[in-house]
Amino acid sequence: MKWITRRAVFRMGGAGALGSGLLAYGWGPGRSLVVERVDCPLRSGHGHLDGLRIVVLSDFHHDDYGSAALIEEAIVASNAFDPHLVLMLGDYVSEDPGVMDLLVPLFRPLRAKLGVFGILGNHDHTYGPDEIVDRLQKGGIEIFRNRARQFTYGGGSFSVAGMESHWTGRPNWPGLQQALPEDQPVILCWHEPDTFVRTQKEPRLALQLSGHTHGGQICAPWGPLRLPRYGKRYVRGLFEESGTGLYVSRGLGVLDIPIRLFSPPEVTCITLKAGPAVAA
Repeated sequence: MKWITRRAVFRMGGAGALGSGLLAYGWGPGRSLVVERVDCPLRSGHGHLDGLRIVVLSDFHHDDYGSAALIEEAIVASNAFDPHLVLMLGDYVSEDPGVMDLLVPLFRPLRAKLGVFGILGNHDHTYGPDEIVDRLQKGGIEIFRNRARQFTYGGGSFSVAGMESHWTGRPNWPGLQQALPEDQPVILCWHEPDTFVRTQKEPRLALQLSGHTHGGQICAPWGPLRLPRYGKRYVRGLFEESGTGLYVSRGLGVLDIPIRLFSPPEVTCITLKAGPAVAA
């Protein structure tokens, strides 16, 4: 018979305590909101967008341990930025579109000079996209599905475009490219960030905004333990490639388990900066 040594018992006890501590942290402080401020440089020709402030909110998953208090805190932070745009990047639900009756009223205090807009995520497309869009638009949030809208800012014009989910929707990036004005920059919302490998060479692209990954949600010190399909290359934060930018939000909610570890929820204000310009 093999006896367990005292040292082994101490090791197992220490591992258990560490695991319990990490779970407690992920359940509590790990889910505390972080307010992010990000400056994103503009490529040459997009300088009239200098100073444009965009607040990004994403991945609510409100039927999966959603927190009304967390969303309310994020909305207070968003309004404090006095943004020009608020853009929502999808996954309002995990499976139950009925929870929109609880979620949409939380969005009503949101304020933005040019408006509040959104797209759908892969979960939204799977579980009742038309119902989710209807609830959001009745709440004053316009949803883009493979289409764009033009705005005026800084003495010029630009477009905000939104794609359907690359994973579960019917995105039509070539069709949207043809519909966009030839001489205007575009801010593109696409839920899955790995689509940036397709979009980054579009010269009109000023910035792509994505969510989907939750920043990994459960991360070890060396990185995420698991990442979703179409969210493995660009995980979180700001990326600059081919002369343009991608920002990937960690989002607000959680999926499957009510824990975040080394990837806290975020509300982010992105300010576009004209100089120094990024070379195309």
